[in-house]
Amino acid sequence: MLHEGMACISFSTVQWKLKQLFRISNLLFCQITSISLLAELFSFPYHT
Repeated sequence: MLHEGMACISFSTVQWKLKQLFRISNLLFCQITSISLLAELFSFPYHT
C-alpha cells in the first residue's frame, strides 16, 4: 500500500515537473518569436 502511494506521488511530481518544463519552453518560444518579429520590424527599413 505504501509503495503504491509512493509511486503515485512520484508520478504526480514528474507530471508537475513536465508541466513546469512545458510552461518554461512555451514562454521561451513566445519570447524568441516576439524577438525575431521585432528584429524583422526593425530591420525592415534596411531591406528596402
